[in-house]
Formats: sequence, structure tokens, C-alpha cells
Amino acid sequence: MWNQKARRIRDLAAWKNTLVDRLDDAREELKAERGARAIIARNFHAADRALGHEGAKNRGLTIRLDRALRTIARLRADAANRDRLIADQQRQLDDLLGLNSPAVEAGATWQERRDDKRPMYRSPIDGTTPTGEAVAP
Repeated sequence: MWNQKARRIRDLAAWKNTLVDRLDDAREELKAERGARAIIARNFHAADRALGHEGAKNRGLTIRLDRALRTIARLRADAANRDRLIADQQRQLDDLLGLNSPAVEAGATWQERRDDKRPMYRSPIDGTTPTGEAVAP
């Protein structure tokens, strides 16, 4: 009976020591967790403050970028309108001067078809052809 009580006391003491060790471990984990939470909270607050400042700066940059993109789009539209106007005026000028007639289009290569063009034309100055060849008189 005494052995059973002594064994029971030893078992209870060992169990108490185990519980005390587990309690100490839990306290250490809780302390570490609270420290980590405090660090995380500080980091989040610092990030919020930084992003709040950067957010205002980014909003300003976004507004400026948007304004620049709108200006570029407007200038491109103006340039396209100006190009259309120039093309229309050039077409009107060509019509007025008769440069769009079929006769002008057909005569675009008239130099190649000239009947009076002499293949061996000699320059009166130096006696050469347009290609630079010397021609005998």
C-alpha cells in the first residue's frame, strides 16, 4: 500500500512537473506571440502612414498623367484633322490646275516614249553623252 501511494505521489509530481513545463512553454509562446503582434502592428501602422503619403503623391501623379494623356489624344486628333485638311486642299488645287486629268496621268512617262529623243545625244560642251560616254563626231 505504501508503495502504491509513493508511486502515485511520484506520478502526480511528474505530471505536475510536466504541467508546469507546459505552462512555462505556453507563457513563453504567448510572450513571443505578443511581441510579434506588436512588431506587426507597428509595421502595419508605419506602412499605412507611408502609403498614405505615397498614395497622395501617386494620386497627384495619376492626375498629371491623365491630363497628359488627354492632351496627347487631343493633339493627335488635331494633327489628323490638319492632315485631312491639307490633303483636301491639295486635291482641290490639283483639280483646279488640271493635274488629276487622265491626260496628265498618261503622260507621266512621256520622257521614255519621246520620238525625238536621240539615244546618242552629244553635249556641245564636252562631246559626251548623258551617261558620260565619249561620242565620235
